[in-house]
Amino acid sequence: MSFMRNPYYVWHDGQNIHLPENMSIKAFDILVAMRMAELVTKKKLALKRAIKDAITNHSGNFGCDALCKLQKKKSAMDIVEAFAKQLKKRKSK
Repeated sequence: MSFMRNPYYVWHDGQNIHLPENMSIKAFDILVAMRMAELVTKKKLALKRAIKDAITNHSGNFGCDALCKLQKKKSAMDIVEAFAKQLKKRKSK
């Protein structure tokens, strides 16, 4: 099944999604929006699993912050900011 054509051909073979080496952020955003719509409308369980797996395996990455916030979990930025506050308190003592 093809997700996108021209200038990027992106398809999946039932198990893997095949992406071009270089893709503009605009094209990637379009691809992500299409996949998200597919998950929301047809594959809600797969979406829940994907969010859980992303938070479990990638929560230290800033790209996962929005998912953490959706799930009401601490994001990487929350952890960094809390650590910075602790350091500031220690220095002021």
